[in-house]
Amino acid sequence: MKNFLLTCFLALLCLFGSTFSAQSKVAESPGVGLLHRFAGPTVSLHSGDTHRGGDARPDTFPPELSLVDQHLDPGAGEEALSLHPAPVTVSAIHNKRDANRKESESQSLASCVLCRTSNNIFLQSSLHLEIDGGPVPGDRAVPMASNQSPNPPANDKNQLPVETNPVLIYGELINPDSLGPLKVELIRHYTDRKSTFEKDDFPIETWPGEFFDGVVDPRAQKFSLSIPDLTQPAYLSLTIQNRPLLDRYLIFPGDSLKIGINLAQSTLVFGGPAAAQMEAQFQLRRIKLQNEFDQPRKIVVSNADDLLDQEDNRERWEANQVKFSSKLEFEKYGPEGLDKILGSLQNQDTLLCQIDEWLDLFGKNLSEQKKDLIRLDAFSGQLLGPVSMINRFYYHELRGQLQGEAWTEKLDLILNALLVFKEGAFDPESRKISASYLDFQMERLALISLIKGISFHDAVEQTYQGELADKLKASFLIQNLKRYPDPKALIGLYSKTVQSAFWRNRIQQLSASTIPGGTLISLELEDTLGNRILTSSLPAKPTLIYFYFSTCVHSAYYFQDLLWPLYKVMAKEMGVSLIAISVDKDRNLWLKRLPEYSNLEIPNYRLTESNKQKLVDYYEFSGYPRTFFIDADRRILSFGLDRTDSAKFTRSFLTILSAINPSNSNPNIPTL
Repeated sequence: MKNFLLTCFLALLCLFGSTFSAQSKVAESPGVGLLHRFAGPTVSLHSGDTHRGGDARPDTFPPELSLVDQHLDPGAGEEALSLHPAPVTVSAIHNKRDANRKESESQSLASCVLCRTSNNIFLQSSLHLEIDGGPVPGDRAVPMASNQSPNPPANDKNQLPVETNPVLIYGELINPDSLGPLKVELIRHYTDRKSTFEKDDFPIETWPGEFFDGVVDPRAQKFSLSIPDLTQPAYLSLTIQNRPLLDRYLIFPGDSLKIGINLAQSTLVFGGPAAAQMEAQFQLRRIKLQNEFDQPRKIVVSNADDLLDQEDNRERWEANQVKFSSKLEFEKYGPEGLDKILGSLQNQDTLLCQIDEWLDLFGKNLSEQKKDLIRLDAFSGQLLGPVSMINRFYYHELRGQLQGEAWTEKLDLILNALLVFKEGAFDPESRKISASYLDFQMERLALISLIKGISFHDAVEQTYQGELADKLKASFLIQNLKRYPDPKALIGLYSKTVQSAFWRNRIQQLSASTIPGGTLISLELEDTLGNRILTSSLPAKPTLIYFYFSTCVHSAYYFQDLLWPLYKVMAKEMGVSLIAISVDKDRNLWLKRLPEYSNLEIPNYRLTESNKQKLVDYYEFSGYPRTFFIDADRRILSFGLDRTDSAKFTRSFLTILSAINPSNSNPNIPTL
């Protein structure tokens, strides 16, 4: 069974006007940001996903170990993707989609597909958040721990003590709609937008302000927070019921920040000694969004006529071209589009000058260290788009269009453009910390490795050294390890060349979520009657454990089309149990949708909130549905089944089962 899901995302446009696209393939837990508006100017109509779920990762993937010049089978595991999917035209997608499911999946985009965005996309609230304040004097330099591991060993006698300075946050909130609780998220060491590694959550309680506290608006609620033990710059997000008000803003040890939020007037302002750095970041992002909003949205397609010739699309599109409103433009995959993108990558001096102008305006009182890290974040974020566009789309499209010398010449042009990056314009310590720089380098090095025909590991080795190289290697495995058939060998290879104990330990921690054999951790569950039980008290027999949430159409189709038929036709007769575990926060929603997302004939449970986070952190979940296959001793036999089609799904189940019960290795696979 193979379905094509048309996912059109409005992605970011660089200040210099280049075009790129973004895609998302994975559903996540509910909670699409109320404040999110997709206003970026570019969309790519691109498909090729061969399953309903799994990690949303780059389609371009560098070779590792013996995988040079090999492409993984999309069915190599539940988390695998087609690494080089062929672009699919809009008409082809519509022809493939079953009519009733097309409508269902279309309706599910808001609740499912948009829950997970690919790592190269940075979605900022489109609310007009007016900043009334200006730069505040008093900013001070903060040392960035030169040439040391992120967390040096305590017994290292030669290592100087690392100074920690708490971050103090005070805020006032006017929230007329009572959207939900506030929470601060802190990422101490960024590796991937979806990773929970080194991420701390701080729930925030609010209380009414008083007149003599200086809070004269009776609607205002106060809040405060002290974040301890910060040794280097980190990324802070402020959310209200998981909807971001601030998304991944740099803060520094010792910062003191005031935040004023008025959701009745859609304003957000900063105060205190750290106001200047927040203001600078906010304005850099705002001008970027403003440029995107003011330019036509572009759709990159193989053939625009496939879309325009359907129904009355062309008439509607042409009618809007004469209006004063947003405009939609079509750009065809081809050498001309690629040349525009390559030209934008060579405009780095102009781009950096633009960023510096804005920093001079909004960050006059910033220390050089803070300014350098903020400008690197902004600069890398702008270059990420074009490189991602080449990596994910143009490389594959043009490889089929161009042959011989024409293709070789294009590859040389791409490689030369990728090798141009103004590394010397930024402090080496900033490059170890910047999240946007890491995202950019991941895309850039992945594409370089493809063009050169080498592994990502070797591409890093040829380009960087020390802690930066270690972080790039660790981040690569965090994002992609589940897509390789032999994660154990890959972990061994990378561990040998990573010098930092911190990042080497991080790589070795990945074994728990990628290498079967460990015992399922104890989790607290709630049944349909409200009773609490532990996974350790479940019946001791081989069991398929299905994790899902009840607004993800991928989960519903996966269960109804693959998992439930397997259980009814085969697994149940072979003594294998099936249980369903929801990660829904809303108990009523879970119970209401049980018939669609599970079945009342099997045990149904819901993870308690704290245990959901425990599951996600330990097994590094990044999407649903997921299915664990455990034996009678609760030892994990597999982290997923091959869901390319029903035959491969069944075969992978039998292969795993035969390892614990050879009598079940019947090669005759019934049709599900």
